[in-house]
Amino acid sequence: MKKHRITLVGSSCLLLVFTILILDVLAMSAYLNAVSDQRMSQRYAASISAYYAADAKASELYQQIVKETQALPAACGLLQNQGIECQADDESLTYYIDIDASRLLKAQVKMELTDKRIIGWQVIVKDEELDQDYPLWQGEN
Repeated sequence: MKKHRITLVGSSCLLLVFTILILDVLAMSAYLNAVSDQRMSQRYAASISAYYAADAKASELYQQIVKETQALPAACGLLQNQGIECQADDESLTYYIDIDASRLLKAQVKMELTDKRIIGWQVIVKDEELDQDYPLWQGEN
């Protein structure tokens, strides 16, 4: 009589299929993570480049103000002729440089008779909705 051997090929095959499926899912997850990180890095690099371009422009304008003007109204007029938004009061001059679609670089220059110096350099968010405080729950009343 022949003896029949029972082989457990089905369970090992099923285990192999599930293992390959899990490895595929993990590989796809790692790939999508890498693509997302690359996109985020490119956006961050573009944002930093735009900031430093605006910073360089604001510095050039400051040097131009120092060399060519003696009074705040004249400095503001010089900037407005170049299409730069500015405000002048008795002691300081404030001008704004676009960084990108949602941010401005605000530069403040203090001008006295013999001294012209930068007193402020600040990034401002243009969109008021992004700059609002939202009423969040702070704990028990």
